[in-house]
Amino acid sequence: QSSTLCWSIMTRHLGKENKNTKKASKTPTLRELEWAAGFLEGEGSFASNGSSDRIHAAQKIKEPLEKLQALFGGTIAWKSSGTGIWEWRVFGARARGIMLTLYTLFSEKRKKQISKNF
Repeated sequence: QSSTLCWSIMTRHLGKENKNTKKASKTPTLRELEWAAGFLEGEGSFASNGSSDRIHAAQKIKEPLEKLQALFGGTIAWKSSGTGIWEWRVFGARARGIMLTLYTLFSEKRKKQISKNF
């Protein structure tokens, strides 16, 4: 099933990333990939709307989102509605690459959530 999912993700050409989206500023270590998988397991959301794929995480504290941005790129924005919160997002091919990279580190529940989008 994992190889089928990988093929499905790799063959999708949906969603384009904004040219101003920050790129990763470092190559993640195994420990950092494990941290990212754990963080996104608990705080992330993975979605597809048929034309693009997305990973999103929101926090009151910006620091963990800055770490995700350094590892994977993406955008961080302040959402002032309500009490205010920081949001990190990635779309398209970048999101699919992150999903593939971290897939084996996720729980079965999260793997199913990702798989159903493909």
